[in-house]
Amino acid sequence: MLAQGDFAAFLNALDSERMDILEKIISTDIYADYKKEVIDKAENAQKELDLLKQNLAAIQLMEPEKQEASEHDLIDFKEQLSELQDEQKALKQQQALLKEITATKRQIVEQEKNLEKSQKTGRRHPKHIGPDCLSSRCVNL
Repeated sequence: MLAQGDFAAFLNALDSERMDILEKIISTDIYADYKKEVIDKAENAQKELDLLKQNLAAIQLMEPEKQEASEHDLIDFKEQLSELQDEQKALKQQQALLKEITATKRQIVEQEKNLEKSQKTGRRHPKHIGPDCLSSRCVNL
């Protein structure tokens, strides 16, 4: 509600003065603060947007021919990677087989040593059946 004198002043005031009169009468100071805050945020956002646009404009795009060549290179590299991965898989399988062969060779060497020990020990003990005495003719027990 406007007092009679305030209402007359409001009606006779210029547009810019009317805002001041309304702010005095209905305490719109709080809204003015919000308005200022919103305007400040909008200005800051616009500045940031302008900076991003400027940075984007500074980025040089790749020429279509160069981009196409790069895409072909990428396809080639992916094919090479696939081939190398297949080769790596085959090499790992070979490596596993070599480890198995090495372990088997060690076992053979160990068994040969054990056999040699057994043969030496068997010569000392007459009741031992040697490797040459596998037929029924050997009765040295």
